[in-house]
Amino acid sequence: MGKQILEFFLKVSKIFIKLFVLFVMFGLMLIDWMIVYTVPQHILYTYGFVMFVCLVSFGLTMFSKIRKISYIIFFLSLIIYICMYNFVPNIKEQHLIDGCMDLGNVWDYNEKRCRTDCWKWDDKLGCLKE
Repeated sequence: MGKQILEFFLKVSKIFIKLFVLFVMFGLMLIDWMIVYTVPQHILYTYGFVMFVCLVSFGLTMFSKIRKISYIIFFLSLIIYICMYNFVPNIKEQHLIDGCMDLGNVWDYNEKRCRTDCWKWDDKLGCLKE
């Protein structure tokens, strides 16, 4: 009887751990989606689809009959997600802009760099220092 209770506890704890990881992944990917919402629509839709496939495939790993294929799909979509994050210029630029503004700096859209010597960026005047 004690062994059965232990096995049941282990199964339930695995499910709760996976649900927690799924919840954290969903939150982080939602934040990532909000960062890149200004990129061109076709890239945004592809990026969102890859995020969706990644989350759904991880969620499907809880079912024993399709666990192996779900892990394969999860890792493939995670690799595609990471590659898109690092190698698609529009997505990479949006993350750089967000990081720059999180630090309280100004993004120079002409030079495509983070400026610490400006307090505001104006399209007509450029870098406003005072």
